[in-house]
Amino acid sequence: MKSTIIIEKKVADAIIYHSELNPQLECGGFLYGIVKLINDTYHFYITDYYYEPNIIGTENNFVFEP
Repeated sequence: MKSTIIIEKKVADAIIYHSELNPQLECGGFLYGIVKLINDTYHFYITDYYYEPNIIGTENNFVFEP
């Protein structure tokens, strides 16, 4: 089945910013949005995000604190 992902610019900018804070270390976050099934195609609309800019992982690990 086909899928389309649409990411709002503010979310794309945040992903790029967060991933470039320290490119040598893992980072993580959450993406928020909705999914619609239209004509046998899933459309993912990513409208918001969450990440902790002060929490950095290792070269191969990232853990979300409670």
